[in-house]
Amino acid sequence: MMVFTSRYQNKALADLDAVKVGITVGTPRFRLGYPVVRLGAVAPRYAMLKLHGEEFRNEYLAYLRGLRAPTIVRMLEQLSHENRGADLVLLCFEDVNAGQLCHRRYLAEFSREEAGLEI
Repeated sequence: MMVFTSRYQNKALADLDAVKVGITVGTPRFRLGYPVVRLGAVAPRYAMLKLHGEEFRNEYLAYLRGLRAPTIVRMLEQLSHENRGADLVLLCFEDVNAGQLCHRRYLAEFSREEAGLEI
């Protein structure tokens, strides 16, 4: 299983043979050209959305530490297993290529450092 990140608006996802996994508090209000499986356990908590910059990052990483890296990896492996071992794409709204900060990057950093899982 390989795990990637992207944003909901990426039109190329419709043709990608991978499970699209929403890791956001809310869901897109716009039409997607692909199905999404939600993994709310790794989404930021609603109260965190009012935080910015390092304050948000620190709160989100503390939340992930509380979940524990092995638990997060097991959740991802289970999703892949339930979908014939498919790769996963973790989705949120921000455009990191335009410089927007995004929790999916923090999750990737956390997973690499705490569990050796490259996202």
